[in-house]
Amino acid sequence: MSDIEYRLSEIRKRVRLNNIVIFICIFFSVVCWFAVQLTGILAVSDPVQIGPVFLPLSSVRGLLTAIINLLCFIIVCCSYKVGLWFGTIIMGVSTGSMVMSIVRTHDATPLPGLITNISTIIILYIIAFEIRRVYKDSITDILTGLYNRRGFAIRVDKYILKKKNKKFHILYIRLKDIRAIIDEHGHEYVDDIICQIGTRLKNLVGLNGQVAKLDGREFAVAINDTMDPIDTAEKIIDTIYKKITVTIDDADMDFNLSSYVGIASYPDTAKDSAGLIRFSGIAAFNAINSPDKSYCMYEDEMVEDLHHCAEMEKTIKHALENKLFYLMYQPQFTSAEKKLRGFESLIRLKDEEGNFIPPSEFIPIAENTDLILRIDDYVLNMAMEQFAMQFRASEDKLILSVNVSAKNMASSDFVDRVLDIINKTSFPPENLEIEITEYSFAMSMDQTVENVMRLKENGIQVALDDFGTGYTSLSQLLKLPISVLKIDKSLIDDIVTNQTNCDFVDAIIYMGHLMDCEVISEGVEYLDQLNILKEHECDFIQGFIWSKPIEYNDALALTKE
Repeated sequence: MSDIEYRLSEIRKRVRLNNIVIFICIFFSVVCWFAVQLTGILAVSDPVQIGPVFLPLSSVRGLLTAIINLLCFIIVCCSYKVGLWFGTIIMGVSTGSMVMSIVRTHDATPLPGLITNISTIIILYIIAFEIRRVYKDSITDILTGLYNRRGFAIRVDKYILKKKNKKFHILYIRLKDIRAIIDEHGHEYVDDIICQIGTRLKNLVGLNGQVAKLDGREFAVAINDTMDPIDTAEKIIDTIYKKITVTIDDADMDFNLSSYVGIASYPDTAKDSAGLIRFSGIAAFNAINSPDKSYCMYEDEMVEDLHHCAEMEKTIKHALENKLFYLMYQPQFTSAEKKLRGFESLIRLKDEEGNFIPPSEFIPIAENTDLILRIDDYVLNMAMEQFAMQFRASEDKLILSVNVSAKNMASSDFVDRVLDIINKTSFPPENLEIEITEYSFAMSMDQTVENVMRLKENGIQVALDDFGTGYTSLSQLLKLPISVLKIDKSLIDDIVTNQTNCDFVDAIIYMGHLMDCEVISEGVEYLDQLNILKEHECDFIQGFIWSKPIEYNDALALTKE
């Protein structure tokens, strides 16, 4: 028996048992009610013998009424809707007959029973509404009012049971950059953003779908087969990216959030809610690494990729704990004289068997988690420890350049951590250069600018890496206290054969000098490239033409030449 068949059979057993209990309670309640009505017809003075005990008929009616009350409570606990409906009817009829008896006979004997019935009805309503509230809370996200993960799964499974093999789709939505907003502005403003996104998604799918809020930054949407999943995914991404305005300290702030969407289809991908949610989540994770689009249809190979990512995360954690990472250093030279400027630190990894794992394999996975923060700290510590003594003693102002992730630059405590490492290693801050990418500003412009300013105030240089390939506009760049622009290798590769590239590189160099920045060209491999860069007065170059990345001892020797 498959998992879904087993789960469905267990659900059916519970439902069947629940229905049996309700039926038995209703049956005996009706029997007891008729018995109460029968005793009302008999003379009150006639006792009823139960074994050796003789009970007045009024006591028998009280006992039967108590049994009816108990059975109604049991029915409400099994199904608050059925219990409330049945209890209201049977108690209402009994209450009505008692009122009529009092009015007709002017005898208040039934009054205690009347009060008991009214109290029972009130208690049934209290219990029913409390059960309803607890159940609703258990399947609803308290922030948005949408279904939560459990409620969404229940709704999907009910739909599967009801519609059998009718096709539908699950779209799993992961929001981007939420953590940076939380760090900068706090949870309350992010809550407002989440609510606005939930409303937009509800309006987008309308009556053709169901929206759920799963976890901190994740939504899910179920749509029927009348809506195209690819088209819907694109609309979701566009809808979320539209400007979101939040009032912060009496001022309106605008946010544009990116998102990734994973798609899974019933019954092709999976045949139950758990599988559909899981596989659509895997597809969303793969969409994060997609170079050309922000949505992804689930494919079986993605599970293997996910396992690979999980294994790589373990490898990274193990390498950090056991210091398996090591650094290589890429020398940087003046383009005119080939005088050593300093080194760019490059992280490398070999596992315990000596197998080399390229940065292109472990860095993207680390960037999707907080492991990249630990890697950044590891590199800063190791690089500054290795060169602190040599750089303090050197008369030349050599530069140690360290790459820092966008996630780190968007964190409010980053500069404090850098200063702590400087104090611990006694590394001269004026010899340190932090390399950031243009994506840092896209993740959190305000926090990144603040961090750059604080680094500059402490004598630390800041270089903008891969310039010309990212997000920074000229107007933004003019506001940034950047010391160095680094031209990306992709622009240098065709500089000899492509005049447009050549002119673009020339413009970057000119703009950098206009901003009082130094300019470094990465990936210089050929003499023709070097000559063009010299002609355009590029300040520094790094690349295989003069040196490949070298080990620490070779870098140390190079500083002494």
